[in-house]
Amino acid sequence: MKKSMLATSMLVALSCQATAADSADLERRLAEQEERIQLLEANQSSRSRASTTDIKVSGYVNAAGGATNEGTSGKSTYQGLDGDPTFTSLSSAGLQIEAKVNDRVSGTLQFFSAGSEDFDTKVEWAYITYRPSSSLSFRAGQLVLPLYMHSQYQTVGYAYTWITLPQEVYATAPVRTLQGIDATWQFTTGSIAHSLNVAAGNQKLDQNIVVPVTYEVNKSANLNLTSNIGDLSIWLGVSTAEIDLPLPNLSIPPSSLFAGPLAIDLSPYSMVDDNGLFTSVGIQYDNGALLFNAERVELDFETSWAATNIGQYAMLGYRFGRFLPSVTWASVEDDGWDLGTALDPVAGLLYNTIATNQKSWTFGLRTDLEGGLALKAEVMSFYDLGNKTQASPFGSTNSLWSGTPDKGDDPMVFRVAAHLVF
Repeated sequence: MKKSMLATSMLVALSCQATAADSADLERRLAEQEERIQLLEANQSSRSRASTTDIKVSGYVNAAGGATNEGTSGKSTYQGLDGDPTFTSLSSAGLQIEAKVNDRVSGTLQFFSAGSEDFDTKVEWAYITYRPSSSLSFRAGQLVLPLYMHSQYQTVGYAYTWITLPQEVYATAPVRTLQGIDATWQFTTGSIAHSLNVAAGNQKLDQNIVVPVTYEVNKSANLNLTSNIGDLSIWLGVSTAEIDLPLPNLSIPPSSLFAGPLAIDLSPYSMVDDNGLFTSVGIQYDNGALLFNAERVELDFETSWAATNIGQYAMLGYRFGRFLPSVTWASVEDDGWDLGTALDPVAGLLYNTIATNQKSWTFGLRTDLEGGLALKAEVMSFYDLGNKTQASPFGSTNSLWSGTPDKGDDPMVFRVAAHLVF
């Protein structure tokens, strides 16, 4: 009897031990399974987020080149072109990546590479967009600086008629980007559709003012309005900023005018919180056959020696099927030369370095092929280079040519290009 009870007790104990072991093993397996499920859910959530992010990649290529009628001396160039044909200085490319997180939030990144800068790739745009409604959007980051009618696609040659935009206007303030924020509101008044944009931020600009300098553009405030009615589009823009331009001491080497080196202290002429004002107005008419473009800009500074440059152009074209011949007249000239500037040789030197004068005629032909490809050819003729009536002891005003053309008032440029968008 005792043996039977002992055996029964041992069986019960062993059974309990087995049950405990099975329970521990079951709990372990359940924990492992739960961990696998959590991992799968995390991966699925990550895939779901990725699938909802709409990523678009687009880009453009500008393959362009040309030459001038200035021979091969290399004394003068226009946009990097001289007497030897080249396809480097005018060629460029851009690649844009846009990631749409949802209907309200997206990010944009654009890379740009130009032959004039040895094809060094840099970030042209990098910004975040928040769109609370279909008519209102906000952006922050490195943005387009909206100075001109064609600023939004200034480097995309396929988007306009010319091989490059008229430099008499678009070189007035040669800066394309702004580090800051902007807001765009789209609305209608009757049958007119409007787009109102405000932007604010800062940027730096490299320029040659007697010597290479970098000046800061601070507290930049920009307002522009585009209005469209039928085939007609009108652009109005105004920009203000505070300019800081430190100028160094200058040492001029000996020349025929003086025997020894000439030292000039430019620092008293530096700009400190100087007020700059840029205004622009443009009009475009395109009914599918007839095309007309015109734009006028003016850049003015508070500093007395800083020249006011006024640029303008008018273009007329007509489409014959896939062919679009056009003619463009363009001009840039200075304003602000006065007796005080004339009597101050240093102020005259600085004035003439900034002041720009030239006029040009451009005869162009564009043909559009399949697949977003356009071919273009242009002949350009320039005249009234510089303003020699306002010469200081150090020379007359500049043109957009580098150096003085040997052809005097009749230099020419010949250009061809292929523009692709994808």
